[in-house]
Amino acid sequence: MLGALDPTSEISGAQVCLNNLGFYCGPENGELNDDTRDALSAFQDKHKLDVTGDFDQPTLDRLQSMHQGR
Repeated sequence: MLGALDPTSEISGAQVCLNNLGFYCGPENGELNDDTRDALSAFQDKHKLDVTGDFDQPTLDRLQSMHQGR
């Protein structure tokens, strides 16, 4: 049985989603570091969201919907 994933509202859960969607953000360690911000910015840009490099609600919503659709 696989373990449960952290929700996308947690940084580590969002990192899992980013990595799985091809936006490499480094280790899924729950740290909002430069690699994670760069991956977020690339994800936001590709999906026509405001490019903030932060986990804002529109970004979290899109991450969750994209990841669930895999």
